[in-house]
Amino acid sequence: LSLFSFCVDMKTRLDVADVIAEIPQQRALVRLFDEDTNQLRVWTNQLLDGIERLTSAQNLVTEATRSVGATISQFNDRRFPLDEVELDMPQLTARLSAALNEQANGMELLAQQLDNCVRYPISKMHKELESLVEKASVKYESIQEDLIDAEEKYMKCSRKDSKKSNELLGELTMARNRYNSEAIDYVTRMNGIQSTRYTLLIEPLLSLLHAFKSFHSVGAESCKTTEYTSILTEGQEKMQSVVRADQISRKGSAEKLSVLTNRLNDDDFDVSPACSSHNKQGYLRIRMKTGLFTSNWDRFFIFVQGTSLMHQRSDDLVSEHLVSLQGSTVSEATEADRRYVFIVTQPSRVPDRQLTFQACSNKDLIEWINVIRNLAVSSSSPVSNLQIDESELDITSHPIQFDLLTIGQLPSPSSLKPNENRPHFEVRFLGSVQMAGVPSGGEQAVQASIDKVLLARKIHEIESPHPVHLICSSRRVLLKDANDETTLKAFFDFSDIALWMVSKRNENHFALITSAKDNRSDEEGIHLMCSVLEAADGAANVCSLLAQETSDAFQEAQGELSAVRLAEKKKEDEKYESFSPIGDH
Repeated sequence: LSLFSFCVDMKTRLDVADVIAEIPQQRALVRLFDEDTNQLRVWTNQLLDGIERLTSAQNLVTEATRSVGATISQFNDRRFPLDEVELDMPQLTARLSAALNEQANGMELLAQQLDNCVRYPISKMHKELESLVEKASVKYESIQEDLIDAEEKYMKCSRKDSKKSNELLGELTMARNRYNSEAIDYVTRMNGIQSTRYTLLIEPLLSLLHAFKSFHSVGAESCKTTEYTSILTEGQEKMQSVVRADQISRKGSAEKLSVLTNRLNDDDFDVSPACSSHNKQGYLRIRMKTGLFTSNWDRFFIFVQGTSLMHQRSDDLVSEHLVSLQGSTVSEATEADRRYVFIVTQPSRVPDRQLTFQACSNKDLIEWINVIRNLAVSSSSPVSNLQIDESELDITSHPIQFDLLTIGQLPSPSSLKPNENRPHFEVRFLGSVQMAGVPSGGEQAVQASIDKVLLARKIHEIESPHPVHLICSSRRVLLKDANDETTLKAFFDFSDIALWMVSKRNENHFALITSAKDNRSDEEGIHLMCSVLEAADGAANVCSLLAQETSDAFQEAQGELSAVRLAEKKKEDEKYESFSPIGDH
C-alpha cells in the first residue's frame, strides 16, 4: 500500500485540464510520457520473451522427466535374456520410476505457477503498452492535428461569409470534442501506467522467486525421505558389487591374454582350449570332396563325446556324429600341401575310410593326434553285443540326430485342428537317422536303422531320452513336449508316413519311417527318415492306433475326394443344361 500511495502521489502525472487547454508545458510533458512508455514497452517485451522461454523450457523438462520415468518403468517388460536375477533390476527400476514421477509432479506445479502467476500478468501489461504506443498515441496525434487544421480553417474564413463561417465553426466544435474525448482517454491510460507499472511488473517477478523457492524447498524435503535414501543406498551397493566382479573378470582376462600373448609367434599360435588326454574341443577344417578332382576345406567345431568325434558349424545349435574312433588310427599328413594336416583312418572298410583334418597350429595338431590315439586304444574292446553289419552302421554318411528339434517344417497354428479327447501315448524320442531307401524285405533295413540309433546312443553315452506325448489327430501324428503341452516338437502327416514297425529286439521300441524334403542340400529331393521311439505301454499299442488312425484318415480323404468330384460333376451338368438347344425342352 505504501508503494501504491507513493506512485499515486508522484508529480510525474499529466493534468487533463492542462492537456485539453494545450498548454505548451503539458505538450512537452506528453512527449516525455510517450518516450517513457515506449522504453517501458521495449523492456517489457524482452521480459515477456524470457518468461515465455522459461515457462516453455520448464514444460519440456517436466515432459522429459515423465518420459524418462516411463522408459525406466518399462525395463521389466523388455525381458532381457541376459539380465542377472540377483541384481533385481525390475524392482530397482520401478522404485526409480516412481521417484522420478514424484519429481515431475513438482516440476509440473512449478510450470503452472510460472504460467499463471508470472507470464500472464506480464503479458497483460505488455498488451496495454503495445496498445498505447501502437494505437492510442498515433490516434491522439492524428486528432490533435485535425483540431489544429479545423481551427486554422476557421480563423482564415472571412467574417462576411457567415454561412461558411458557421460551417467551419461546427467542424471546429466537433474536432475539439473529439480531441477532448481522446485526450481524456489517452491521459488517463498514461497516468494509469505510471501508477501501476511497479505493481504489475514487480509482483510477477516476486512470484517467480516464490515459485522457485517453493519448488526447491518441497523437492529438498521429498529427497530427504527414507525411500530416496533406500534407493540411493541399494543402487550404490549393487553398482559396487558389479564393479568388483568386473574388476575380477578383467584381471582374469588380462592374465589369460598375457599367457596367450607370450605364446604367439609367426608359425605356431595356440587358439585351442585346454584339453586332457581323452577330451578336446576346438575348430578344425575338414576336407570335403565336392567333385571328382575337387574338394573344399570347411571349418567345423569338433569335440569329443564318448569315443566319437562330433561336429557342427559355427551357427548350428545341434551337433552331429562325425566318426567313431573305435580301432581307428591317426597320423600326420607330412606330404600334404597345407600345414598341420592329419588323417583319421577307420578299419574294417573296403577300402579303409579316411577323414582329413587341418588343425590351427602345431601344438593343436599334436594334441588332437594324442587324444585320438588315446581314445582309439581305450575303446578297442567291444561296446555292445549287437551284431550289426559295418556297412549298415555308416554313421558319417547319414548323421544321427538325438535332439528332438523340428523334424520337418512345423505347420502354422491355424492349420492344426484341436486334439481334445484324442488318444495319446507317453513315448521317449531316442533319435532319428536318414535312410538311403527301403527295398524289398524292408523290415531288415528298418531294424538295422533302429540298432544303429541304439548303438550310437551307447557309444555317445547318451542316457536321457526326450519325453514327448504322441497324439494322433485327424490327418497327422503330433509329438508334443511332455513338460509343456503347448510346445509342438514335431509332426508327421499320415501321407508322409511310409511304414511303422515294432523292434524285434525290444517290444517297447518302434520306428516311424517318414518321407521329408532335404533342406540341407542345394538339390531338391525326398529322403526317408527313421525316427526311433520308446513307448512306456508297449510299442504294439501305438502301432495299432497308427493303423486305425491311418485307415480313418484314408476314408476321410476318400470322402472329401468323392464330395469334390460330385460337386464338379454337378457344375458340369448345370453347364450343359444352360447351353442345351431350346427344342430339347
